[in-house]
Amino acid sequence: MICPYCDTENRDEMEKCYHCGNDLSMLRLVVNKAKQHYNVALEHAERQRYNEAIHELHDTLELHSDFPSAHVVLGTIYAKQEQYEEARVEWENAIALDPNCKKAYAYLNKLERVRQSLPTLRRLTVMVWFLAFIAIASFIGLIFTLKPEPDMGLLNEAIKTFSIEKDFGLALESLDKLRNSNSTQVALAAEQWDRLIIERMENDLTAIDHHLNTDQLSMALGSAMNMKKKNPPAKYQDQLNGKIEILRTASMKEWDEKVQHVKDNRMAFDELLTLSQTIAA
Repeated sequence: MICPYCDTENRDEMEKCYHCGNDLSMLRLVVNKAKQHYNVALEHAERQRYNEAIHELHDTLELHSDFPSAHVVLGTIYAKQEQYEEARVEWENAIALDPNCKKAYAYLNKLERVRQSLPTLRRLTVMVWFLAFIAIASFIGLIFTLKPEPDMGLLNEAIKTFSIEKDFGLALESLDKLRNSNSTQVALAAEQWDRLIIERMENDLTAIDHHLNTDQLSMALGSAMNMKKKNPPAKYQDQLNGKIEILRTASMKEWDEKVQHVKDNRMAFDELLTLSQTIAA
């Protein structure tokens, strides 16, 4: 804590400033109270009770504004809620108080990557919906304009494989064959559905990166495993497997931290069990 009389840094347990000798007992009580709020905020954050954690951190900073760790944690919670500007302000406040705050620098760098990925994620989401509309409209048009023929049945099966069976790899194989259909409309519809599936996979990968960049490891790993079940083609399998390996390593590190939290009674065992199920999936 900083002495209000001479601006000298003192250890938190000091009763008097070692430089000017003034009484710091009242300041010490305030700092200790701030730390109590901070510890409660950490418990709320561990259980994903973010609004309660934010409230406790505000109380912490009202009592002890020169608390870099509180700013760092508050910024992290804001980032998890996608309030990125608020997160940036808190991390910059932490650095202003402690120029050697490595976590704040790391989070600001990660925030820049998130900012770059968000427009791509939003663009891909819009593109997926647009292509879905075009593909479905084309398919409905085929139903009314084409006489029954083998290629029409194959197109229907490919769409079913994608939309109902969720087997993207097999659906793309079938659609690729239909691009050489004697029916121009079937070939066009196959190309549109092909583009839709590709955009869907690109969107899934971007979403995984977004969750990873915002430290939502469980959500990122869950999305990755869900995508893997859809049997993407080899190109996307390789990318996906690389991301899953990164996520498993990060999740195991988080697991070690959570185990320690359970031992310290800062986390319920049921929450640890849920995390273990996600990692083992």
